[in-house]
Amino acid sequence: MNDEARRNIALFRYGIIAPIVSGTYDEDKSIKEFFSDTAKKTYTNPRGEDTKISASTLERWYYSYRQSGFDTLIPQRRRDTGQPRKIDEDIMEQVRFLKKEYPRIPATLIHQKLIDNGTINKGDISLSYGK
Repeated sequence: MNDEARRNIALFRYGIIAPIVSGTYDEDKSIKEFFSDTAKKTYTNPRGEDTKISASTLERWYYSYRQSGFDTLIPQRRRDTGQPRKIDEDIMEQVRFLKKEYPRIPATLIHQKLIDNGTINKGDISLSYGK
């Protein structure tokens, strides 16, 4: 995710908690009621998808914002970005070997061969993992 996308997510998050941050929400309601009422709504996220956000997530965003400001609403980059999380070097070596020996072998067959020889269990790694 690039910096612009991460910033758009932070703006999206801020837009949802803005009424409580600025004090423009219904003052007859408690903060907990604000979170509960806000969680009942559907929002269109920056990717254009409709989503609901739990009251606990809204509360976490609000208190993080209060404590540390806008930057805490920006999603953090993963520490393991660019590194496979399920495929270890042994599995990768087997995939490389199969691709070298059988250049036209489809991914479905590689996947099945890894299951058949016990390298992975069915369901451990999806076929779409590397896409």
